[in-house]
Amino acid sequence: MDSAELIHLDWRTRTAYYGIGWVVADAIGLEGLAELDARRESAGLDDLPAAWILRAAGLSPLSQENLKAAFKRTMGVQPGTDFSTLSITLKDGTD
Repeated sequence: MDSAELIHLDWRTRTAYYGIGWVVADAIGLEGLAELDARRESAGLDDLPAAWILRAAGLSPLSQENLKAAFKRTMGVQPGTDFSTLSITLKDGTD
């Protein structure tokens, strides 16, 4: 999704996208993001494949458990802390 599409979303959805983006960027790190972009460019792609991003962020396969773990790491939550109330729902964009 580009910024022109993002701006037309309601504030809750837009905020959720920013939150997910923050978690993913934090998991990959600046150097990792730069490496992914260089890989994209050398492959001659206009967009970074979602599978590459998910793999680099440790979210592949995309699952509730992997998302919880990524949020815990980003938020600095200690391992073993109960996050049972965290529920994240993502659409794959195909509908």
